[in-house]
Amino acid sequence: MRKKRTIDERLDALAESLELLTGMHRATERELRRFSRLARLILINHEERLRDLEGPDDGDEPGKRP
Repeated sequence: MRKKRTIDERLDALAESLELLTGMHRATERELRRFSRLARLILINHEERLRDLEGPDDGDEPGKRP
């Protein structure tokens, strides 16, 4: 039969769990920031490549007036 844990033991276990969750949360935030920076770089590169393929903008889009 298991020995019943004291309130101090339970509080220590809770504190350890919260520390673990905090560490996991921080790691996830770092990964999300890294992903966000990478996504921005990909978008910028994609837009530059599209501009290179399309050529200079001469204002001849349909519906636009000079």
